[in-house]
Amino acid sequence: MKLRASEINLLKELLLESEKIDLTLQQLIDKNREKELVKLLMRKRKSYHEMMDEIRDVLIEGSVVPNQMNVFRERLNRLEIDINTLLDCSTGKIASVAILQKTKKLSNLWRAMHQYESVRPFALEIAEEMVVFEEESIKELREFL
Repeated sequence: MKLRASEINLLKELLLESEKIDLTLQQLIDKNREKELVKLLMRKRKSYHEMMDEIRDVLIEGSVVPNQMNVFRERLNRLEIDINTLLDCSTGKIASVAILQKTKKLSNLWRAMHQYESVRPFALEIAEEMVVFEEESIKELREFL
């Protein structure tokens, strides 16, 4: 299937946001020892990997090479997590940081969905699926506050 420029941009944005959250979750898993929270974060990471694979497959089918997060963004993301958890690595703080990052992702997803309104339904379905996933994840994380 030939992808439109707006669809490519939306899918790349979804992929980038998912990579940032995946990196964040890995970092938070490493900082926390609360078994239930670690299990939840690991399940969420697995789901992100599945969603990222789906997006990569769509991009590759459309003859588009998916971008990966650059080193600067990755380090900036790591630094933000380190700063937010420097003095407090409690379960509540880890959940709070995860919620903050997911809320940022949600706002970026909504922005991207409105920016690229001319995309075909399949691309919007992927984005909407991610929005629902993020909203559910935030509800689950609130239990650890």
